[in-house]
Amino acid sequence: MSNALKTSEENREKDDILKESERLEIEKKVELARENLRKILKYFDVFDYDESFSLEGNLLKIELKGDNLDFLIRSEGKLLNAIQYVVVLMTNNVYEGHIKIVLDCNGFRERRKEEIKVLSTIVGLYHFIMPILGMLFGKFILNFILTMK
Repeated sequence: MSNALKTSEENREKDDILKESERLEIEKKVELARENLRKILKYFDVFDYDESFSLEGNLLKIELKGDNLDFLIRSEGKLLNAIQYVVVLMTNNVYEGHIKIVLDCNGFRERRKEEIKVLSTIVGLYHFIMPILGMLFGKFILNFILTMK
């Protein structure tokens, strides 16, 4: 076997070992994030909830579902954001590397995203239509105001 082939195979083996170690490290962080979240929710006396996790690369999405979790999304989700921030800090301080964590509760973030889309559409239409209305009815409104005197 030539040296080039040996080097190529050795590099692939090293890459596989690195990928496996990265995967294991991410799995450790996922489990640590779950445990940290449970500890935080325990302080709020929250024990009855369903959780689902999805991992996409180094992005961990955590969805919490439960009837007793509405307090997390009051005030535009400030408490939810704060808990997410603390979970990220607690998780990323233990092992090397960083994992991104998005915490959601009862579909709050998706609903909020839709609300923002609707609001941006309304604002965009307003800024598009108002100049046109001004051009069309500007003279009429000006004449109306001038005749009022």
